[in-house]
Amino acid sequence: MILLRKTNNNALKGLIIFLILIIHILAFFFLNRNTLYSDEYIHYDQINRFLTGKLTLHPGLTIIPTFHIVIAFFGNIFSQSSITAIRFIVFILDSLSLFIFYLVAKTINSENSLLKTLQFYFLPIIYPFFFIIYTDIFSLSLLLISTYYVLKNKNFLSFVFAFLSILVRQNNIVWYCFIFFLIYIRTNDCSLNKN
Repeated sequence: MILLRKTNNNALKGLIIFLILIIHILAFFFLNRNTLYSDEYIHYDQINRFLTGKLTLHPGLTIIPTFHIVIAFFGNIFSQSSITAIRFIVFILDSLSLFIFYLVAKTINSENSLLKTLQFYFLPIIYPFFFIIYTDIFSLSLLLISTYYVLKNKNFLSFVFAFLSILVRQNNIVWYCFIFFLIYIRTNDCSLNKN
């Protein structure tokens, strides 16, 4: 009976993951337009500069172009530079954050990791960023990888990914300090409980 319940539970989880994957891909194609929104113009222009071999910076770019270099690298591999293609590359890389978040949630508490991942995915302040050329989710993915390595006691790798996140978005210095604090707490057996 317990084995049957676990099998049904795993089948249900698999079905949910499959449905979310289908919804995620359909949402990309439904929401994708050949129009650039807000700061996408700056990011797209910078990526295209790298794709065409121009090592100049867009005058409106306010961050280190690490994200743009990564996206241009994949654009170069697939010989793609259209708005849709660049958005799709960003979409695929950003989608990895779902898996990384799931790993972090499962490491912390495996009981509700799928539900937490769904909550993360559909969070209104995050969801729209999966479908546009922005640095937010890519940066968050690097921070999630860093957090995952903290939880696995691989502090050096955690610092590497936290540092990479700073190269994507400089305001991640705050999260870098948080990762340092988290490592300190975990390595020194500190507790945040009042007891």
